[in-house]
Amino acid sequence: MRLFALLMFSVSFAVRAEAQVTLQFKLAEGDVIRQVMTQEMTSASKVQGRDVSSEMKQIVHIEQQIGEVAENGSAQVLQKITRMQMSMKMPFGQSFEYDSDGENDQVPAMFKDLIGKMVGAEFKGTLAPTGEMTDISISEDLRNALKKSPGSPFGAGKDDDVFQQMMSQSSVAFPDHPVKEGDSWSDEITMKMPFGEMKVDRTSTYNGTDDDGLHVIDISLEMTLQPGDNPQMKLSIKDSTASGKMLFDNAAGRIVNLDLKQNVTMEISAAGQQINQEVSTTTKLEADKGERTTQPSE
Repeated sequence: MRLFALLMFSVSFAVRAEAQVTLQFKLAEGDVIRQVMTQEMTSASKVQGRDVSSEMKQIVHIEQQIGEVAENGSAQVLQKITRMQMSMKMPFGQSFEYDSDGENDQVPAMFKDLIGKMVGAEFKGTLAPTGEMTDISISEDLRNALKKSPGSPFGAGKDDDVFQQMMSQSSVAFPDHPVKEGDSWSDEITMKMPFGEMKVDRTSTYNGTDDDGLHVIDISLEMTLQPGDNPQMKLSIKDSTASGKMLFDNAAGRIVNLDLKQNVTMEISAAGQQINQEVSTTTKLEADKGERTTQPSE
């Protein structure tokens, strides 16, 4: 009897291991998806013999309102930032904290104006069940705010195309076919920047489910840069490592958690100086655990 039970367990385990699943978002008209993205970044470099460092943390509250859904499951989406919090420690002792829900009297005018215009600004697009976002158009307010951002890629190409590339970097990409544990899929993202063309090769691997029944996807990123012809600044990537993990509730069709860690070593040549810079970034995206609501926030 014990041997029979052991054999049944082995067969059951083998069946589960080979089971295939189609990972996809499930969208319904009237849904409102709220997410919170927390990003922390540290930067260290040496400029004219001096150690220069900075730290930044931002918490972004995002809302997606789902509009008309096509027969293939693709949906019209209106997305906006409903709140943004930021703290920054800049070189040489300067620092500030910002909250779009606060007064922000001590925040430098440049940051206050830029971030303030991003909060509430909207963009529209089509979200496929695979997570791919296409047909993106951005509001004039958001377009103008992003153009003022330091190192902004806007102006290097058609603004809507640039925003499409930016969204591709942060979006989820599922295959359009079933996968089993151990299967991997890849995609390539390119972005034109003022200092050249950046390419990100992303590989995702499906690793079954965890103890809570959530689907586990491991992510690795490889970044390369083709330098541009800007005579004022040259930038090259000397080393780049990035990896992460996503937990996905396939029954609800929602991301539960996404964690990414990235370390980049760059060499920058500008104004007759050569600077080596190391940047470490962690990004965490949390959702509403698959819960649905039919009313947008106030």
